[in-house]
Amino acid sequence: MQELLEYILKEMYGNPEITVTSSEEEEGNLILTIHAPQSEIGRIIGKGGKIINAIKQIIKIQAIKENKRVEINVEEIS
Repeated sequence: MQELLEYILKEMYGNPEITVTSSEEEEGNLILTIHAPQSEIGRIIGKGGKIINAIKQIIKIQAIKENKRVEINVEEIS
């Protein structure tokens, strides 16, 4: 799922500063964190959250296929 999210972000924005990290929590939950510069966060989230919600839906489809739960967070690179 991390590879899919990285691919989507790379193709949409092409910014090498945007990275994705993953971490496992209890019960098989997966947390994917998008690290992006402040100038890109608004573009990733989109107007009213439409873009990030669409990305979450695509990743959710992959998670259902793998019988996992996934959460996506966006953080600013400091």
